[in-house]
Amino acid sequence: MNKNAKSIIYSGLDISKLKLQADLAGRIHNLPNTGVGHLRLLKLMAGIPHIHVVCEPTCGYERDILAALQTAKIPVSLVNPVQVQRFARSTGRRVKARGLDAGVLTNYGQAWQPKPLAARTEKDQHLDELIRLQMHLLEMLVAQRREIQRLTVPALRRQALSLRRRLERGLNVVQEQIQILRPQPTRLDERVQKLLANTGVEAAIPLPLDDGQNFHLFKKVNPTCLPRCFVP
Repeated sequence: MNKNAKSIIYSGLDISKLKLQADLAGRIHNLPNTGVGHLRLLKLMAGIPHIHVVCEPTCGYERDILAALQTAKIPVSLVNPVQVQRFARSTGRRVKARGLDAGVLTNYGQAWQPKPLAARTEKDQHLDELIRLQMHLLEMLVAQRREIQRLTVPALRRQALSLRRRLERGLNVVQEQIQILRPQPTRLDERVQKLLANTGVEAAIPLPLDDGQNFHLFKKVNPTCLPRCFVP
């Protein structure tokens, strides 16, 4: 138990594409997931000493608010959704029940006291953007290879093969840049490699930083063969 845990005020923050739901000292606030909503949230949090935000990854919709919180020097933890769901069920609470999401995250923070995310660096941001670009290229490449298999007109097949080669070259360039910035592979790289084995795409998708904090970056690589929310 952290000896300073009693002074920390955990605040659950449920994030969706359009909305934020924040549990601030037991009161639920619903705000838009926009720049204006982020400023309003920071203003509300400014009046709460020792606040520590707890949220889940949501397919990238959390990126801007995480950046705003870290810029404001507010500790924030990004927690595994599966662990939160198990915690909610263990306490008899429904997951994703209306008006309960942020409260569940608050309770999870109080119970488990998750570590805050490390401060983002320029290198981290560069890696994240390379990873997102690589995922996008890979998804396009998988779709293109499947399309080639369906094409029967020779001229169209030639065009499709040319596009596939360009995508492969672009993917290799991005992967080389990632390896320069983060040469050491992670355990998650191996898992991703196994998942991609069935697609015929040999490129791996390394994630930046530590497996536990950045699993949210791998979610939309290939929705036809991967789980909706891949977690370690």
